[in-house]
Amino acid sequence: NAGTVTKSEGVDITSVTGAFNNAGSVSLSAESAVLSLAGGGTSSGDFQVASGATLAFDGGIHSLESESGVTGPGPVHFSAGTVIVDGSYSGVATTKIVGGTVAFDETADTAAMVQSGGVLTGRGTLTVAGLLTWEGGRMEGAGTTVAAGQMSIQGKTNKSLYDSRTLENHGP
Repeated sequence: NAGTVTKSEGVDITSVTGAFNNAGSVSLSAESAVLSLAGGGTSSGDFQVASGATLAFDGGIHSLESESGVTGPGPVHFSAGTVIVDGSYSGVATTKIVGGTVAFDETADTAAMVQSGGVLTGRGTLTVAGLLTWEGGRMEGAGTTVAAGQMSIQGKTNKSLYDSRTLENHGP
C-alpha cells in the first residue's frame, strides 16, 4: 500500500494473510471493524485506529519502521508472530498482548495494557497511562515498562521478568 486504505463500513474482520507493506496510510474508521494482519510486512506509513475498531497483528514478522506511526483511540492486539515497533506508537486506547512477540524499540505510550501471554520486549520505554493488567507472559529485553496509572498482577498463569527489563510502578 503506497496510497490510502480505509475500512469505513462493516462489523466484519478483514484478514490479510499475505505480506502487507504499508508506505501510505491505513485508516480503520468503522466501529467494530477489525483489520487482521497475519502475513507480516514492512511499514513506513501510518495506521489510524478509530474508537471501536481494532488493529490486530496475528502472525508473520512485521517491521514498523522509524517513519511509521500507530495512533488512535482504538485497541491494538498482538496475538502471534513478531512485531518490531521502531516508529511512533501513541494514543492507543488499549494494547493487548496475548501471544507472539512485540518489541518496542522506541518510546511508546498507551492508555491501558493487558498482557495475558506472549513476550513484551525491546529497548524502548512503554508507558501505560492507565491500568496495566499483567495476567501472563514475559517482559524482557533492555527496555522499561512504566505503569503510570495502576498496575494489577493477577491470574494463575506464569509471569516472568527477564534480562535487564525494568518494570516501574508509578501508580497508587
